[in-house]
Amino acid sequence: MILLFALFASRLHPVARIRPAAEFLTKNMAFFLIPPGVGILSSLDILKKNLLPFLVIVSVSTVLAFAAAAWTVQLAIALQKRLESS
Repeated sequence: MILLFALFASRLHPVARIRPAAEFLTKNMAFFLIPPGVGILSSLDILKKNLLPFLVIVSVSTVLAFAAAAWTVQLAIALQKRLESS
């Protein structure tokens, strides 16, 4: 959903090309969000006992995922520049 919003906001792609995927995702949003919500609620007692380690793991893994994505983009840009110059 965030990717679709970014594409709509940037106007990189025509809306007509994105519209079918956006409509599918918005029509079926409950299908994608209800099962994780039920899973969290059914495991709420375990989550409460381990809240601090859970938050640390989520925070660290988020930062690592952002860093890996940034390094991948930098590598791709460097490779693209190298290929264009040769």
